[in-house]
Amino acid sequence: MIDKPRIKLSIQKASEIIQELEIKSPPIVLKDILEHLKLIYNLDFNCCGLELSNDFSGFYRNENGLIIIGYNNSHHEHKQRFTVAHEFGHFILDHRIIMGELTQRIRLNSKIKEEVEANAFASELLMPSHLIRKEIIQSKDDILRLANKYKVSKEAMEWRIFDDPFITGYRYDFVDRKQKDIEYLKDEGLIDWIQD
Repeated sequence: MIDKPRIKLSIQKASEIIQELEIKSPPIVLKDILEHLKLIYNLDFNCCGLELSNDFSGFYRNENGLIIIGYNNSHHEHKQRFTVAHEFGHFILDHRIIMGELTQRIRLNSKIKEEVEANAFASELLMPSHLIRKEIIQSKDDILRLANKYKVSKEAMEWRIFDDPFITGYRYDFVDRKQKDIEYLKDEGLIDWIQD
């Protein structure tokens, strides 16, 4: 039997943190989340940027109650934020990951159960569905502007809008904008790998 990812639980756990901290607007301040986790779990957290291979986004380790989260300091700030939130997800969801077992870049389309769960957690933590829904209804911002407002990558915001069942009803206006962005990038010769 295949062990399915616990998407609802992942989203619920991130949503609980947002509610506990009474976060009402973006961007989500990860330092506040870290301090909250220290208080809630009564553990010592160490979160830091490190010189890592470009293919390595970050890691989480629990060393006898010392929680260590490392992220690649050469990646863009938005990627670093997603990585840290993703690693928070591994901790909150009690994933037992052996160092070196998952040493690849965080992929939003990963099929590995723990990675899918940590991605769902990070997406909800950094881009809470209730805030995103409100943004989409109230504004005409495009995906890039929303991504910058929430301090996440455009790719992460696209995944959030297009693949989140809580936002599905609001996404259709963005589809046209995304297609126009893709056409522009193709016309400029900046991408050639997207199939029609």
